[in-house]
Parts: sequence; structure tokens; C-alpha cells
Amino acid sequence: MLMGLDLRSSEKGKINRGSSKSVNRRLLFLLFIFLGLLWFVTRGPGKLENEAVDLIQSGDKGAVMLPTLQGVKITPLFPDLRSTLMADVQTIPPTFDRSAYQYRWLVNGNEVGRESTLPLAGFRQGDIVSVEVTHLRSNSTISPLVTASIRIGNNPPYIQSVRLMPTPVFGGETITSEVIAKDKEDDIIRLAYEWYVNGVILPGNDQGKLEGVHSADKISVRVTPFDPYSQGEPGSSSEITVFNRPPEILSDPPPPTDKVHYTYQVQAKDPDGDSLHYLLLEGPPGMTIDPTAGEVNWKIVSISGNHSNVKLEVNDAKGGRTIQTFTIQTKVH
Repeated sequence: MLMGLDLRSSEKGKINRGSSKSVNRRLLFLLFIFLGLLWFVTRGPGKLENEAVDLIQSGDKGAVMLPTLQGVKITPLFPDLRSTLMADVQTIPPTFDRSAYQYRWLVNGNEVGRESTLPLAGFRQGDIVSVEVTHLRSNSTISPLVTASIRIGNNPPYIQSVRLMPTPVFGGETITSEVIAKDKEDDIIRLAYEWYVNGVILPGNDQGKLEGVHSADKISVRVTPFDPYSQGEPGSSSEITVFNRPPEILSDPPPPTDKVHYTYQVQAKDPDGDSLHYLLLEGPPGMTIDPTAGEVNWKIVSISGNHSNVKLEVNDAKGGRTIQTFTIQTKVH
């Protein structure tokens, strides 16, 4: 019995020792994982990249450790003559050390520079710019050359201001547009005009002036700039209203010549050339006025008193009006 008990105790001790070893192996494995993560976090991708750059500069590990050239991009993507181009090299692993490469810039196939950047001042719109990039230290295991090309674009002209002159302007006069347009490349600018009268485009006039405007009309102009390469955004003037002057009455009413009939031909003119309209605002019974000719007629009837008051108006139907008042002496000797 005792021997049997000792045997079971021995086997139990072996099982416990085996379980402890298994737990220790798991703990050791987790410790290795934790240390690996800690190493990666403390060194980081930035330090790894710096090490790659150090390899390029020192060459201690050999050219085979240099980042592999994958391509190059030219920035900005839409350059004009005021831009400075930059060669953006792409490698695996990534690196931002541009001094590790040599550059060769070409414009229309002719070499123009060996730096990592290229100012475009002095070139022309439409020129084709390309860049060739190679490692300063390269061998057969590294991509020896990457290239990219881009076309020099154009800054379209733009309208700085549009103003209509003269101010004020009267009916029958000529309106002129004063335009200030700019072009960053100092290209020749051509201007196209669209005139608007009371909000409606006036066909057939693409010039910088509008002749024979009418009083009370609302005038504006829209101007679009062009250079030899492109069209710019249009600019518009403020809307102005043609000043309306009232008509002038040139005649004086005559005295009556008999006791039966009275006639008065009103003489008037409009300085803006507008058509005139005549109204009788006040007068004796039976008096009339021709609304377009301006002739006053009255068949004299018996009235109380020896005179009659008359008030008439001449207007241009655009807000301009002139009033004339007079008295007719009806007692004729």
C-alpha cells in the first residue's frame, strides 16, 4: 500500500513539472513579442528611413542597399511661367534625401539644368519640360533612370475693372467702356464686349462704345479677355441709368382774337430727342389739346367772369415733364 502511494505521488510530481515548463515557454514567447513591439515603436519608420539614407550617403553596406527608384513626378502639375518645377522622386523604401540623385532637365529636348528644381522664367507657354533622374551611386541591381514630362501652361488674362463713361450720361450721347485687363505673362490681350440695355443683350455690337443711347435706359457691359492661348473670366461694369432731361416749352400762349374760337399751338422740344406727349390738366369747358401735335382748341362758350385759367403738361413718357399755366382773357373788345 505504501509503495503504491509513493508511485502515484512521483507521477503527480512529473506532471506538475511538465506544466510549469509549458507555462514558462508561453511566458518567454510573449516576452519576445513584447520586446519586438517595443523595439519597433522606439525606432519607428522615420528612423528606419534615416538609416536607409545613411546607407546611401556612407556606402558602407554597398550600393545594393540603396532605395530602388520607382518613378519621378514633376510639381506643380499645372505650371506657368511664374512657377518653379521640382522633381519629386519616388523610391522603395521611401526617402526624402534629394541629394542622393542626379537630375537632368530638358526643355523641348535641350538640356537646361542639373539641379533638383527648375525656374520657368524665360521659357514659353507650350514648351515641353522633362526631367531625368538617376542614382549618384548605382549599379545593375538598381533602376538606373526614371523620367517625367510636363507642358508649361498659361495664365489666362483677367479683368481688373470695367467702368462706363461719361458720368452722368444723357440721351443721345455715346457711352465708352474703360477697361483695365492684366496678363501675368504680358501677352497681348484682346477684349470682346457684350452690351446690355435694360437687362437685354444688344446684338451686333462687340466694340468698346455704345452710341445714341436713350434717356432712362439702364446700360451695362460685359467684357471677356483673350490672350493668344486662352480665354479669361469676363468682368462686368456697374449698371448706369441714362439721365433723362425734361422737355422744354418754347412758345407762349397768344391772346384770343375773337369771341368765338381760341387756338394755341404749343411748341416744345426734348433735349434727349424723346417723343413728346401733351395733356390738358385744367381749362374751361370744351377746351381740348391734341396729345401728339400739341394744338389747343376751344370754342368759347359763355362763362362767368372775364378770364379762364389753363394748365397743360408736356412729358416724354419717361418721367420728364414740364408744366405751363396761363390765363385767357375772354372779354374781347
